[in-house]
Amino acid sequence: MRLRRPLVCALLLGLCALSAAAQDQANIVITGTSKFNLAVPLFPASGVAQNLQDTFNQVLWNDLYQSAVVTMVGRSLYTAAAPAGEGDLGNPAYRQQWSAPPLNIQRLVFGDLGMAGGGLVVSGYLYDVTQPPGAGRLLARRYANPATVEGARQIAHHFADDIVAALGFGPGIASSQIAFISNRSGSQ
Repeated sequence: MRLRRPLVCALLLGLCALSAAAQDQANIVITGTSKFNLAVPLFPASGVAQNLQDTFNQVLWNDLYQSAVVTMVGRSLYTAAAPAGEGDLGNPAYRQQWSAPPLNIQRLVFGDLGMAGGGLVVSGYLYDVTQPPGAGRLLARRYANPATVEGARQIAHHFADDIVAALGFGPGIASSQIAFISNRSGSQ
């Protein structure tokens, strides 16, 4: 009887330890909208300085990539020419070039850069290329800012935020800023 009691206690303690260890594990299941395959060809520009074009195109790509809500399809894989305008997407064969294998693009971002009144102007579009012609426009916006590198960055950030929101993922964070203020004193 004396041996039995410590054995039962040891067994109960062992079971408690096992159940406590099992509770340390957590399963996280993410449900909701899945990622879209997104193509973002370079935006053509007329009369815009090369550094502004490069800044806009790079910042837009990086913001969408960092959003982690889309799968960016690399530009080197594009087999179709970038749309010259919305009219190109009225052609079913043109849409098929983007949505068919090997690209399997579901959403297409395109537009152009220009100058107006000494400032940078960007017309940007987001299309669901899996929809029939005449349908699928998810976003059409025009942005204007000073013709500076910072102005190009701001336009790209705002456009990326609008794309993320239009895809149904809520407001984007590309144009947000994070600040940390401390009232602690002392050297670091």
